[in-house]
Amino acid sequence: MASRPDAIKSISWNDYGLRSPRANRRLRNFLKQQNPHVVFLMETKIDRKQMEKDRRSCGFPNGTDIDAEAWKEDLKVTLRSFSKNHIDTMAKEGNTYAEWRFTGFYGSPDDSNKNDSWNLLRKLGEDKTHPWLVCGDFNEIMYSFEKSGGIPREER
Repeated sequence: MASRPDAIKSISWNDYGLRSPRANRRLRNFLKQQNPHVVFLMETKIDRKQMEKDRRSCGFPNGTDIDAEAWKEDLKVTLRSFSKNHIDTMAKEGNTYAEWRFTGFYGSPDDSNKNDSWNLLRKLGEDKTHPWLVCGDFNEIMYSFEKSGGIPREER
């Protein structure tokens, strides 16, 4: 049986305002404190060139700047697929043979597209050949009291 990676730390960061210097500093400081292996940044509203610059300034020389994911040098990451709602990768730590999947997921905030988001996640989940880590913003709530502002959601 292949060994699993020990204590892989990932961070999912949803920041609409990453282009502000203050938000960028806050992210850099947080990443230095936490020292994650993988970072999934979503809803940044910045272009790929700026995302690459910001990713590198945060200490992540490797990355896929679609709407960005970044990883440390001791992790080998291969892109499997991506869309505006996800990025799916295979990861291998250092010189081990153990591989695992990392999926950064962004669920649609629009009620009319929620089924599409969940169907995408179900489809991605059909591949059960490796350990799988999914993180991101699912844009879902369990109970109405978790939501503040906007149109009330049905509890279903």
